[in-house]
Amino acid sequence: MRKQEIIEYLTHSCGLHRASAIRAVNGMFDLMASTLCKGEDIMIRDFGVFRVVDVPARTSFNIAEKAMMPVPPHKAVRFSPSQAIKSALRK
Repeated sequence: MRKQEIIEYLTHSCGLHRASAIRAVNGMFDLMASTLCKGEDIMIRDFGVFRVVDVPARTSFNIAEKAMMPVPPHKAVRFSPSQAIKSALRK
């Protein structure tokens, strides 16, 4: 699903004007991004948890150069779905 589809869904299902739906979606994504950049988790009940994790340094194979190359340590966002989502996916 793309951002545009989320906006369309909110417009039709919630009866929002398109401009209001755009502001709501952009505001939500801005809030989520700034929260994750601070290193804080985002926990949404019955949906899941977005968590910032430290990824250790490793060595990877560069296909173009056919050589091993180091990948420095970095941060990444991981999503863990709630039990309700996991159960729905199993059906």
